[in-house]
Amino acid sequence: MYLVFAVETGDRVRKEFGFDPATPVVGLAARITSMKGQDVFLRMAALVKKQIPAARFLLVGSTLHPSDELYLLELQRLVLDLGLQRETIFGGYREDMPDTLAAMDCFVHPSRRGAFVSVLIEAMATGLPIVASDVDGIPECVGRDGAAVLLPPDDPGAWADAVVGILADQRLASRMAERGRERVSRLLDIGPLAQLTAEVLETVYQRYHRQ
Repeated sequence: MYLVFAVETGDRVRKEFGFDPATPVVGLAARITSMKGQDVFLRMAALVKKQIPAARFLLVGSTLHPSDELYLLELQRLVLDLGLQRETIFGGYREDMPDTLAAMDCFVHPSRRGAFVSVLIEAMATGLPIVASDVDGIPECVGRDGAAVLLPPDDPGAWADAVVGILADQRLASRMAERGRERVSRLLDIGPLAQLTAEVLETVYQRYHRQ
């Protein structure tokens, strides 16, 4: 059900945003709200920029509630304060997420809370190395077997180190991408997922009838 994300290309979206094909693009896709940690993303971006000046940072998403508009203004001011005007793009709401994700080289999700986050599944299916928060249900989404680096959500320095490590090591990025795609294929495609569900139900049934 998510594997369609693995076959798209990001060329059109890169051209739309003015990214050169060789430009390292670090992205985030989430509703604009403080829970999602876009402020952490921007502080991380400023640190990444010091080590990889060519990097660009794409924030995809829009506000949902009027209360989020103030946070968006804070983020726009933070971009100015950090000197990231040239490097940062607010991409807004997108209906072409397969292409948008495919335009990225690393997906970052510094959410302060999170259950089962569908965009993380989509990012893995796209073949993106991921840096995500080690909170709530997020580790259950991405696993702990190499598809993602899991970090506390409010440590921009650690996030920057993880992102720089991925952008600077193509073998690491490729290995993470492969493990993410394998995880989606094994656990979250409709066929294997149905089989796993059936096995769990059979186990519960057998235990119940032995009592």
